[in-house]
Amino acid sequence: MYADLYPDETTAALAERVRNPVPLAPKSPSIWAAAGSLLTAPLEGAAQGLNESLRVAARIANAGIGDEAEARPRAGLFPWSEESSSIRAQREVSKAKRAEFAADTDQLFKSGANYWRQDAATSNWASQFLHEGGRILGKVAGYSATAGLPGAVVGTSLDEGATSYLNLRDRGVDAATAAKVGAVHAGATALTIAAPAAGRTLLGTAGLVLSTGPGAFMAENALSRAILESASYPDLAGEFDPFDTMGLALSLVPGAAVGTAIHAGRAKHASLHPNAAPVAESATALKPGELVPDAVDAAHVVYQREAMDSGMLGRAED
Repeated sequence: MYADLYPDETTAALAERVRNPVPLAPKSPSIWAAAGSLLTAPLEGAAQGLNESLRVAARIANAGIGDEAEARPRAGLFPWSEESSSIRAQREVSKAKRAEFAADTDQLFKSGANYWRQDAATSNWASQFLHEGGRILGKVAGYSATAGLPGAVVGTSLDEGATSYLNLRDRGVDAATAAKVGAVHAGATALTIAAPAAGRTLLGTAGLVLSTGPGAFMAENALSRAILESASYPDLAGEFDPFDTMGLALSLVPGAAVGTAIHAGRAKHASLHPNAAPVAESATALKPGELVPDAVDAAHVVYQREAMDSGMLGRAED
């Protein structure tokens, strides 16, 4: 009836609805879909972290492509001879191909990281926590398997700092500002991972994890927000919340994992060598005047091996 009384208004209203359709409410997932999302979240997070690490490695490997040194003319076979135009043209073609390959590689790993990234609008708090935990722990485990605790600290912090830099650059932040924020993130990550290693007891390690994790997260976000605000990026600065519950909870994950691994390794070493003296005492127990030379040399080798193993997350032969 109203459509017949007001045909022009009805037509205009229908056209407006076509131009701006009402979005459909998202379908709530079933209990089985939610359970499956929780189970796969850590693996998806590890896959995202792997693509981020590969992107950083590719950027480092291709860092020399396109610099000014490549553009300088080179000499030919002899120092006094000039480079021919054909060789120079071939070099320029090769340089362009390597630059294209570097760009394609960067885009490949960037797309891979975005593919495994979770959608904050459709995932719940637990799924996001497991996803981000799997992402950072995957990097810690990979670097620690390569070079022990020092590798975990240095490798993960540099990886995370470079990833933060690249993500900000992808969103239009200038290189200098992105580098500052990335450096802050790298420093906070290094502190979070390295601090638990100083704990001698479970209680002391737990105290270090609870203090350095949230403390480093809050300081990092406050400093990053100030850097972005001073560089006129207010929208991005608003994303760095020092009191974000998700970030505060995730700040405990790396330190707790490293501390658990360290104490598990110490407990395993103590169970394998129940009568062994502490490492600090074994150094003074070796007196060359009391043992034959061969026994002294062998004892020094064993001591050096135990000293190296004490700084690793696990024993080398495990």
